[in-house]
Amino acid sequence: RGGYGKTDIFMTKRLDSTWTRWSPPKNLGPNINSKQRDEYYSVAAAGKWAYLISDRTGVEKSRDIYRIALSPDFKPEPVVLITGRVLDQSTNQPMAARVRYESLVTGEELGTAVTNPEDGTYTIVLPAGVSYGYMAEAPNYIAVDENLDATQINEYTTQQQDLYMVPFEVGQTIKLNNIFFEQSRYFLQKASYLQLNRLAKTLRDYPTVEILLEGHTDNQGDPVQNVKLSLDRVNEVKRYLNTKGISRNRIATIGYGGVRPVASNAQEATRKLNRRVEFKITKK
Repeated sequence: RGGYGKTDIFMTKRLDSTWTRWSPPKNLGPNINSKQRDEYYSVAAAGKWAYLISDRTGVEKSRDIYRIALSPDFKPEPVVLITGRVLDQSTNQPMAARVRYESLVTGEELGTAVTNPEDGTYTIVLPAGVSYGYMAEAPNYIAVDENLDATQINEYTTQQQDLYMVPFEVGQTIKLNNIFFEQSRYFLQKASYLQLNRLAKTLRDYPTVEILLEGHTDNQGDPVQNVKLSLDRVNEVKRYLNTKGISRNRIATIGYGGVRPVASNAQEATRKLNRRVEFKITKK
């Protein structure tokens, strides 16, 4: 394809969810490419700088690492860089685990990462424009899923999020963060099915396990209606699990309304944490 030197860096972008449709390769130009060998191109997640190895000085066997500012034409699409640790919820100790992330819209698994086994740290990079679910996985543990709505993000963003793993033992309580309802109603949104399908699979894999589904709201509105709403929601979750082959006898439900907050109800940012569905392992 020609170029400026012995080897050049070109750019192409993936056009859809397949790995077969790409934009025409575009030479990154003389700001990146020299008359000599330019190789091992890497872009930092923020998209501001590119790094490459080059012998552009022309001195024999003199190859250095260069950092070059990217022009707007060659910057990647914005991403969210998420870092954190995977922790045992019971002991708060770091864990070796696999971190998986998926689209909450399509259900497609989009990638995986592995934690540092010494301190449990992980890093994942998620392209903007999608709603994601992500969670850690390890034997004999159940994940507390997390989610990110990146549909309105239009610039490089960083986020810190620890992921928790709950020992698969009687008495343990797991929060179902990726269960979504219409506001003030109990109808499940489609994005909830991914996490509920995983829970159903766990219950099928362990046919003697029984659980208690617990519903919670914030303290806004009529307390009696809040109790009813919280119970309606966990009963809807139970109904969905029944459609996946889980016997009704293995699932108990209770609605607490707003009497068991886990965060302040003073403002929406923390109040939303009180609107939740959890399940407790009552028999294994």
